[in-house]
Amino acid sequence: MRILALLALVTLAGCMAETPVALTLDATTYTITTTGVPTAAVAPGSTFQVIVKVAGSVESMTDHAGAHFGKNSTATPSTSVYTSTCTHSGGKLPQTFTATCKAPQTAGVYHLRGHARVTKDNVTTNWWGADETFTVG
Repeated sequence: MRILALLALVTLAGCMAETPVALTLDATTYTITTTGVPTAAVAPGSTFQVIVKVAGSVESMTDHAGAHFGKNSTATPSTSVYTSTCTHSGGKLPQTFTATCKAPQTAGVYHLRGHARVTKDNVTTNWWGADETFTVG
């Protein structure tokens, strides 16, 4: 009888749910790599695509993964510097996304970064890829 009681306790303990671990998002949760940025000059107003790879080991959902570009570069990227938006997608992270960008009408060198964000519990965390350049001419 004691063996059955002990066996029941061991079985019950193995079926108990674990305490959920809170999802922690910070600047190190994901890394972003942007590839396919044109190396040859693109025509004003033309479209091109870049690949934005969001890598990491934590699964979460995004409503905003794509790319941004602008005339200037900065060590602390934001949408106020990279003011032009390529297409953005939603989905599970980590994942690889394709963003379609429309080149400006003005010739010159532009700076582009892949970008993803996640909003959880009313806190938005952003991740930016390295600064890449393309030329409109």
